[in-house]
Amino acid sequence: MRIKLSLRTEIAGWLTLNYQYQLAAAIYNILSQSSPEYSAFLHDHGYLGADGKLRKLFTFSRLQLYNGGGRQGDFLRLSIHTRAELFISSPMINEFIQHLVVGLFTNQKINIESKEKQASFRIERIEVLPNPEFTETCRFLALSPIVLTTAANTSSGMQMYYYRPFDEGISEAVRASLLKKHETIYNAPPENTDLTFTIDCDYITRKGGQDKVSKLIHIKEGHEDETRVKAFLCPFYLSGSKGLMLTAWDCGLGDKTSMGFGCVDLAGEKKVS
Repeated sequence: MRIKLSLRTEIAGWLTLNYQYQLAAAIYNILSQSSPEYSAFLHDHGYLGADGKLRKLFTFSRLQLYNGGGRQGDFLRLSIHTRAELFISSPMINEFIQHLVVGLFTNQKINIESKEKQASFRIERIEVLPNPEFTETCRFLALSPIVLTTAANTSSGMQMYYYRPFDEGISEAVRASLLKKHETIYNAPPENTDLTFTIDCDYITRKGGQDKVSKLIHIKEGHEDETRVKAFLCPFYLSGSKGLMLTAWDCGLGDKTSMGFGCVDLAGEKKVS
């Protein structure tokens, strides 16, 4: 299920360019307004899959900002009455979605705070969006950067490798990741487990190559435990299992979705480049 939030600032503020960690913290705070126990469970643990891995099973989009004040250095300046839209998704309707909605109505604000600056949004509208109608092949847009990782054997030993859009094996990595999420949610695979992931090559050509859609995101920027995540942001196609497409829409495609990565939508549903 997907929630759309319409937001507006009441005072001028500042938003760090790398705000995903702070926005994730704001979402956990909203959940805690309804249930501190559930918020702590999700933050500290999550849902256990058959493979023994814990998963948070939610994702959220970038903030879509309107009539803001523009960029200044590493920050976005927000004017009074800057409008914004935010999408938050999870298949855990009776837990995550329920606590999210109760928390949103309880607080009615989202505060995004960094070490130096902060932004505060008033929640003007909360909408529950219907599930899309998937077909055999669908074109998707990325509402937030996509991260896919694997362990790679290098001369320095095993290291984390971040997939690039045209890497060999990326399609199977997408399928395997979504299959594990589906099994965590439903305790069973979908009826159809076939899925093919294909990058929109025309889009990348127009942009000037895959380097132009690559993103380096700083998590916990400015802190001692800051990490840097390599991602990409571009449209793509999924062909095959509608069940796995719904899983991608519900809880994100790829890794680190609970940190605001891999939020996707059908190309006809929300126009985001």
